[in-house]
Amino acid sequence: MITSLDSPFEIGALAGDPASLPPAFRAQFLGSPEDGLETHLVGTMDRVWHRHRWLWPVLWTLAKFDTLFPETGRAIPATMTVRNYRDAAGRPTQTWERTFAFGDRVRHFDARITLDPAHGRVIEHTGPGGRLAVPWRMALVNQRLQIDALSVSLRLGRWLVRLPDFCCVRVRAIETADPLRSDQIHIDLSLTHPWLGPIFGYEGTFRAARRPVPA
Repeated sequence: MITSLDSPFEIGALAGDPASLPPAFRAQFLGSPEDGLETHLVGTMDRVWHRHRWLWPVLWTLAKFDTLFPETGRAIPATMTVRNYRDAAGRPTQTWERTFAFGDRVRHFDARITLDPAHGRVIEHTGPGGRLAVPWRMALVNQRLQIDALSVSLRLGRWLVRLPDFCCVRVRAIETADPLRSDQIHIDLSLTHPWLGPIFGYEGTFRAARRPVPA
């Protein structure tokens, strides 16, 4: 049972001296379940895009499970709320609740983040019931954090089955801290299929702030 860590991200690329990290990274990744705060990132997506029109029905279906969506556009208001808690075993866990406002339609792209201490990495859980498990590889260089999805596995009851590469997409997210504004970061995310190339992505700028958890 792991109880000594406050955040799934205290192992790996963000481990070490928190004071040396950009403040916006600390706010997003290193919150504690016990501090009574959650993190809000508020900003605008400069661009939300996807390609291959015939994928629209797939994206429309995934939107039903708050995983990707078919809309595109520019200057899209967006937010992300990061909440910290512990699971039944005492392990630090986060939820990431992303929203994208396409006029009157609001889309969600949500995830749960857990810790894999055996491999020193975090796992993102998405899809129907959070059954898709995606381990991350993270690299931090100065003001830039790169996150790569290594594989995709499907949880079937007690079993975790790794999906073949042709069924999966590769995800890369790059977060860049603004050296002139300590609370601001730029996010660039893209999904690439091994056969189809880049198929979905977004990029935008956000300001991060920690606020008390609503009563």
